[in-house]
Formats: sequence, structure tokens, C-alpha cells
Amino acid sequence: MPLSFANIFRVTAAAVFASVLSGARAAPFEIMVPAYFLPESTPGGALVGDWASLVSATQGGLRVTAILNPASGPGTDLSPVWANAAAAFRCDRCESLLGFVSTHYGERPIATVKAEIDAYYRWYPVTGIFLDEMPSEADMLDVVGGALVHAPQWDATMAYYRDIYQYIKAKAPAERARVVGNPGTRTVEEFLAGEGGALGPVADSLIVFENSAGVLLGGAYVPTGWSQAPGYEDQLGYMVHSTGAGDLAQVLGQVDAFNGGIAYVTDGSFGPVGPGGQPDNRYTQLPTYWTSLLAQAEFCEVPAAGSAPLFALGLGLLGLRRRVTKVRN
Repeated sequence: MPLSFANIFRVTAAAVFASVLSGARAAPFEIMVPAYFLPESTPGGALVGDWASLVSATQGGLRVTAILNPASGPGTDLSPVWANAAAAFRCDRCESLLGFVSTHYGERPIATVKAEIDAYYRWYPVTGIFLDEMPSEADMLDVVGGALVHAPQWDATMAYYRDIYQYIKAKAPAERARVVGNPGTRTVEEFLAGEGGALGPVADSLIVFENSAGVLLGGAYVPTGWSQAPGYEDQLGYMVHSTGAGDLAQVLGQVDAFNGGIAYVTDGSFGPVGPGGQPDNRYTQLPTYWTSLLAQAEFCEVPAAGSAPLFALGLGLLGLRRRVTKVRN
């Protein structure tokens, strides 16, 4: 029968909660920002506003990844405004700038997807691609006789994303070929682990939750059992919108408990309701508590030229942070 979230939860919820209760990893997060807001700059080209804050964070050695999205994709031509922001974002210590590409759950023509990937690498100094609208577990699996089995579209969907993954990997050196997939909810392990033999993975990291704080904290979301296994924590991301400042610590604690090592939390949301419906304000600016969120960011591990003493100090502090809880009161 077709897979439903109720069936999925019954199959895996007990194992998941046992894993969650066993303890969380105590390490900082990679902060991955859907930076869909238009960059602002002075007449001389110096960035100001939210993009300047992103640049400052990375130049300070923090692991902050920005998702570049000029026009729900790269657009039809290079944008000087976005090119200026992209160039400023790069730094010697850690570079992570992803180009946003929609895949529409494997239904978008693959030639169109590849053309947009080409455009990002041609116009902007990206270090990888963010594949939006990847399929969920409900898209990829069915429940038959109480067991999870591959849905009929499994092979075609895996082949589609594996082709894109290999295309990105072939285009650039390893440090510029990261692939982050965004199902935005529970999905299948094979996206990260591959299917054995020559059938490798289709993503390096996955966003397994993109929803409100209410959904995350209210019990409406149960992560997959496989995602709670040790070793996946640095590959799993949670993007949580509609979060008040007073809930930031609790949200990050839940992400940590659910084995997430990549996080973005914002007070942006859908709304308010107006004549044209609910505008999407989730990612139109950084959260008002950006500084508090940034305090949970991991230090990058690649030193800038000439910064060995400071880098050694940073590693020492990082080691200390890994032995204490990540979420500050």
C-alpha cells in the first residue's frame, strides 16, 4: 500500500526515541544560511547589511555556509550585485558558497538542472550546489506487509540524482564540488550511503527538516532511525523557521538530540496573511538573534595563511567546546 507518515512513524519511532534518549553529541554546528536576500553595498562596492554579517562570520573563521540564490536559481545572466557578494564571501580559512538549484523531486528536466549548475560555476565562485526539492521517504518507499520497500520510481529517481551528483563532482576539484540535498523532511539513507558497489551516494549532506519550531518541538516530526546512527551527524541539517528568540536554545537542543550537525534557525516565517495570501518571509533576512545563533557555529579547521598561532588556539577552544554542551542558556 502507499506509504503514509503514520505508517513510517509506527515502523521506526520506538527505535528513534531510544537513540535520542541515549544522549546527544556535544559539538558546534555548521550554520547553513538560505541567503536569498538581495545583497546591499555602498557606492564603492563594500557590502553592508546581512551579507556583510555573513562575510564577517566566515572571515572570523566560523563555519558559516551561504546558499546563493539570485533568481530561484542562477538567473539568465551574471548579476554584478550577486557576484560582488559571492566574491566577498570567500576567505582563506573556510569557503562554503552553494548555488541553489531546484530539482522538483526528480521531475525537472535534467538538462535544465545541469545548465543551471554550469551557470553557477561559470559566473560565481561557488564551492558546491544546493539541490532543492529532493524526494522524501514518502516519495521513495512504500509499506507492504508492515515492511518498507522501494517504491516503483526508486531506480529512476536514484539514477536521476546520481547523474547530477556525478556531474557536479566531475566539474570541479573536490573542495568546490559539495552536494547538499534538501528533501526538507525524512528521507532515505541511500541518498547519503549509496546502494553498494558502483551505485554510490547522490549527496554529501542532506537537509532532513525544513519547517517551523512548532513542528520540531511539538512532536509532529520524528526523524528516521538510520539518521540517528553515529557518523551521520555532520551530514544532517535542520532549517527551522518561525522561531522566537526565547525558543532558540530549545530548538538547537532538539536539533542536537536528533543528531543534526548543520543548522539554521530564524524568526522569519510565512505571513502575515494579506490580500495576496501569505508572503514567504522565512529567508528574506538574517534572524534578529543572529549573534546568538552564530555563537553556536563551529570553527573551520583549515587555517588562513600566516595564522598558525591563532589557529592552534582556535583548535584548543574547539576541543574544549566539543566536551561541553553546545547550546548555551
